[in-house]
Amino acid sequence: MDVTLITGASDGIGKALATQLAERKHNLLLVARSADKLDRLCTQLTKTYGIQAHYIPADLSKPDAAGQVYEECQKKKADNYAVGQQCRHWLQW
Repeated sequence: MDVTLITGASDGIGKALATQLAERKHNLLLVARSADKLDRLCTQLTKTYGIQAHYIPADLSKPDAAGQVYEECQKKKADNYAVGQQCRHWLQW
């Protein structure tokens, strides 16, 4: 399944980007620290735009967090396109 991954998705630019992409019918995998905010946003985007939206709560300032997100993506067998405020963590691999 093709998925657009967005970091910093629970607020601000990341949340706005998630909304814009959901309007364009992108399935989403959202990453941020706040599981509660991510859960509410995924529910809202799924109901409003009819997409699939999932989340991984993670603090990408932690050294091992990007690896954990990568492992979760592999478990979900998602083809990921890293976008967002902190995509440099993904691009360093």
